[in-house]
Amino acid sequence: MSRARSGSLDLYDLCDLFAGMFGGPVVVEDRDFQVIAYSRRGGPGDKYRRQTILDRQTPHEWIEGLVRNGLLKHLRTTRSPIRLEADALVPGAVRRLVSGVVHDSESLGVVVACEGDTPLSSNLETLVVELSELAAPSLLERRAHQANLRDPVGMIVADLLREPGDPTPLLAAWGLSGDVRFVVAALEPTSSAGGKQHELGQVVAMLAGSLGDPAVSIILGRATFVIVALPGAEDVDSQRTRERLQVLCDRVELRLDTPVIAAISTPRHGHELCEGRSEVERVLEALRHPGSSQRIASLSEVSTLVTLNAVSEFFARRPDLAQGGVAEIRDYDLLNGTAYAETLASFLNHFGNIRTAAQALSLHPNSFRYRLRRITDLFNLQLDDPNERLVLALQLHCLDHFPESVMPSGR
Repeated sequence: MSRARSGSLDLYDLCDLFAGMFGGPVVVEDRDFQVIAYSRRGGPGDKYRRQTILDRQTPHEWIEGLVRNGLLKHLRTTRSPIRLEADALVPGAVRRLVSGVVHDSESLGVVVACEGDTPLSSNLETLVVELSELAAPSLLERRAHQANLRDPVGMIVADLLREPGDPTPLLAAWGLSGDVRFVVAALEPTSSAGGKQHELGQVVAMLAGSLGDPAVSIILGRATFVIVALPGAEDVDSQRTRERLQVLCDRVELRLDTPVIAAISTPRHGHELCEGRSEVERVLEALRHPGSSQRIASLSEVSTLVTLNAVSEFFARRPDLAQGGVAEIRDYDLLNGTAYAETLASFLNHFGNIRTAAQALSLHPNSFRYRLRRITDLFNLQLDDPNERLVLALQLHCLDHFPESVMPSGR
């Protein structure tokens, strides 16, 4: 059996970690109550837990008990934990905490913590919810993998999207040879349409051929990817594929009654499909941005947002670089009720034009100049230095979009 993973974290190790905190054994199961991972510490639990591990499935009488008591619907719709007292569903059962694994309103499975040597106190309920959140990516990946297993070409493409590889099996499966390029497209429901990922994947699978022939669709994570072959390197018409993607999105939205966003890559060779996936994932991230009004885009069309997202990620990894400049101004504003960060942003956004910058804040130009002098004096800024203005502008962008996680205060 393959090891279930959550991102780079082994789910078995995760279960062991949480079993240590619970003081009792832990199990992660999918939506059909099949065991995905379990702890190897925390004690054996009761006979039902032992039977679950041996059969790789929750005993039928347990599932019946959940249905009979109206608890199954709760686990299908929310992460809010259920506390099952001893003997609550079946005789001889120890106390348990159970939380549904729910992602964007979609049920993926459950996590179960059994009482061991340590009583399951109420303050452990937040832990079982945290475990369900950490298990969700692994269960999403498992569900997508099972769907891809039904399509041999999908399995080949899934591997090529994860890492560079030999595209020969894909070319052979499609009866292609020579210099073949591929376009990678990706679709996902908007954030306001949670729980539609799986339905989207099913609809796209039926309609993928409208993008080109040959084509295949697979689900990876939150997105559905469509890979289209473009035979003939001298006649690569990605614009035609773009137009077809527009039609595909219209048909998907009509069937699901759900808005979608879509990204399309530049044409790539088969061994570069994983780079194509990375490209469209960056585009989708830009399309999710609150300031984006686009529905379909390529990297060249959203390159500014993609670049700013990359800068924000860099600041998230290096918060020490965000502690000077804007972070200090923000802290000063919070302590003193001033609006110096807003003033600096207006100055930079209007390229140093005092009159228009002041108008944007409904200030007299002289009042704006006074604020600006205070800012430069208090924080030792050199606003005549173009490099310093650039860094300040980037820090302000990160402050606007990631005020806590990217620009944490060091004080």
